[in-house]
Amino acid sequence: MNTGINIEIKECKDAEKWSDDLENFRFSLFQTKEWIEALSSEKNNIPVFYDLYFNGYKAGKISGIFNKTKYFGSQIYFFSGPALKSSDYNLYHNLTDSLIKYFKEKGVSRIIIGSYGSHYAPEIKHRLYHTFKRKEYLVNLTGNFHKRFSHNVKNNITKAKKNNLSVSI
Repeated sequence: MNTGINIEIKECKDAEKWSDDLENFRFSLFQTKEWIEALSSEKNNIPVFYDLYFNGYKAGKISGIFNKTKYFGSQIYFFSGPALKSSDYNLYHNLTDSLIKYFKEKGVSRIIIGSYGSHYAPEIKHRLYHTFKRKEYLVNLTGNFHKRFSHNVKNNITKAKKNNLSVSI
């Protein structure tokens, strides 16, 4: 049965080239080449960058770390799901389904897709994906704290304020 959907996953070996058009997509800081390369400094972590094509046009991008371990075999960790140009559940679903097939053919035993910093991270509904709920908290650093936080969180916020921490994207 042909559904008319053609998805192609192309690995890009040149991180600079892969990054050239990243700003055209709704990406996460945790998908940037700088983040991926910083976390792939350990000997078993290999940075990977993929362009995702849907019916011939570049519909998404995804980057992560490939790792091979004695106990888990080869696995790939994406800190965030595919970066898309818009919030399109069907496209997201088709791309994540295609990742299973692609990496299974490559002999990868495990795919992990986080939701760190995602602009769009719907639940992936496929029998081979297992969803784990994650809670994220936004903390207003300029006002009084009305919630109770652990002592470590308070200390880290105080240190950040003293060091004039600023986060910008």
